[in-house]
Amino acid sequence: MTTQVNGVKITPKMGEVLSKWFNYSHDEDVYPIYYCGLLEKIQDYLCRNLDHHNEIEEIKEMLLSIISIKDDFRMLIPEKNEQD
Repeated sequence: MTTQVNGVKITPKMGEVLSKWFNYSHDEDVYPIYYCGLLEKIQDYLCRNLDHHNEIEEIKEMLLSIISIKDDFRMLIPEKNEQD
């Protein structure tokens, strides 16, 4: 069974993940916040070491992917005024 929210189909498996992500007692426990922090650390590391590798184009592509994923996760984190 799927549910639709604003035209987006939410499957039971997607619902389980969203429930896991947003059923928390402290803001820092939200999975997207954790994932954003982790991706930011990886992004920073790759940016600092970009000049030390021969495969610069491949690393740039990976970095752009990380930034895109991080930005998507950031959009999943509700603002304080959206949580009520």
